[in-house]
Amino acid sequence: MRRVGSVVAGAVSLVVGLAGPAWAGQVDSAEAQASWADSAHISFTWADRNYFHSGRLTVSDNTCDARVAYAKVWIRLGNGQEFNLGEKYNRGECKSTITFRNVGYKNAEGIQRVWLEICRQVKWGGDQCENGKYFASNPYYRP
Repeated sequence: MRRVGSVVAGAVSLVVGLAGPAWAGQVDSAEAQASWADSAHISFTWADRNYFHSGRLTVSDNTCDARVAYAKVWIRLGNGQEFNLGEKYNRGECKSTITFRNVGYKNAEGIQRVWLEICRQVKWGGDQCENGKYFASNPYYRP
């Protein structure tokens, strides 16, 4: 009987251990819809004033125009500095969506907001990009 009790206790602790740490925070999102129909969407969790995590970014090529669609995740820090986390490409065929997981960022200056820019490659000249109309403001950020 003692052996069965040990096995059950071990199984219970294993299941609890697999659940991982609990993240308190607010889920938020931002999106960008281009005038030519490509789009990007991100959802993530604000952890605190300085950090968002568990982001899921999708980039959709909806145009079938043989141009590569990509998105940039923009961040505005507490000191006013703005920058992006790099370009996330959808190199798939027309009507395709690519998903990037575990998008996040942490900065001691604090993060005021996050927004998206959707772009497509152009052969000559600079790429064509449009900012999203919706952005995510950090509910934990106070100047």
